[in-house]
Formats: sequence, structure tokens, C-alpha cells
Amino acid sequence: MRDILVLLKPDAVQKGLCRDIIVRLRGAGFKIKEAYAGSPNEKLVLQHCAHLGGKVLQRNLEFLCGGIVVMLVVEGDIPSLRKQVGCTEPAKAGPGTIRGDLSGDSIVQADRKQRALHNLIHASDSKESAAKEMRLWREHFVVSPAEQGITILQKTNDGNDLAPHHLYLLQEAINGQLNAHGKEEYQLLYAEVTSGLYSCLFKQARFPQHVLALASEAAPAPS
Repeated sequence: MRDILVLLKPDAVQKGLCRDIIVRLRGAGFKIKEAYAGSPNEKLVLQHCAHLGGKVLQRNLEFLCGGIVVMLVVEGDIPSLRKQVGCTEPAKAGPGTIRGDLSGDSIVQADRKQRALHNLIHASDSKESAAKEMRLWREHFVVSPAEQGITILQKTNDGNDLAPHHLYLLQEAINGQLNAHGKEEYQLLYAEVTSGLYSCLFKQARFPQHVLALASEAAPAPS
């Protein structure tokens, strides 16, 4: 067992597939240890894709820098994880794999539209690349710590089960403008979100102290 870098690419985020992918990984026995959301810069993507060249590099640069990426630190076995992800081209990935079940993209389609291959997810392919990629992304991936969870909920379909006023409450709490009227509802919402599928994102978000203080009050009183 080792720590592996997994990236949920902008197409996974835009299509609202983050939840499905995380559920699949957990169901296959992988532990999600950390999660971060943000937009990678050009320097980071160029280093990550240094093995590519020409139009493939340029298309991946535009693709990865043009949307939100979720960085996961996953604990598990690399060959097993790669099997769960499926082969690079989704159209050729087998059933039961993440790419095979959730994406039908092909190199032919990507070339026709002059864009990067939309294959949802990246996973380190060896212990050496896992160590190298982990160092690279930890050093250069810029996130907005207090807002990464709300960003994911706002910009993907994964947040459809939360009403708009719930998003408003979270944002107000982050901004330190939550008034007494919304305090109780916010506490319940925070407790629900941090115990669900987004728990990793929110626990890593390092909310300001006034927000954490509100959250601590959300714990039910002893019976």
C-alpha cells in the first residue's frame, strides 16, 4: 500500500462525475486521504505533461488549465488502481472501469474536434511517478483553501442535492458574515456535508476559526 496521486480532470468536474468516481474508488477498497480543488497553472501542467509533445501537449495544457481539477491522495495498490481506472482511451477501456463506464471519448473524436482526450482521471502508474507527481502537485497546485469545497459544489452538478440557499449559507460562513438567523441551519448543514461524500474536501479546506467554532456547536447535545 502506498500513496498515489489521482487527478479528476475538468471533464469529470464539469460532468458532475466526481462523486461517482470517488464512490467507485472507495468501493474498490481505496482510501481517499486528501482532496484539493483548484485550477492548475501552466508551469505545473507543462512539468506534469513533459513526456508529451506537439499538439498533444498543447491540447492538454489548454484542457487542464481551462477548468477545475480535483487532486486526490489515494492509498492503495498501483496496479489495482490502474485496472480500476481503465486504459487511456475510454472507447477501448473495458466495462467496469471508470473510463469505460463513464466516458466514451476516443482519440479519433478528440482529433476531429482538435482537443485533448477527455478521459476523466489520471492515476500515477508506478511508485517512482507517484512520488515525483506528488511532490510536483503539492508544491505547485494552488488552491483557495477556505473555498475549495464550495467551488466544487458551485461548479459541478455534484451539488444539485444542496439547495441554493445552502450554498449561500456556506459562502456567508466563509466570509464571516453569517448572522444569527442562519446560524442553526448552517450548523446542521456543515455537520451533514462534512460527514458525507465531500467530507475529505471540507476537512482539508482549513476553514477560518470562526467557521470551525460554528461547526463545533453543531454536535448534538448528549441525551
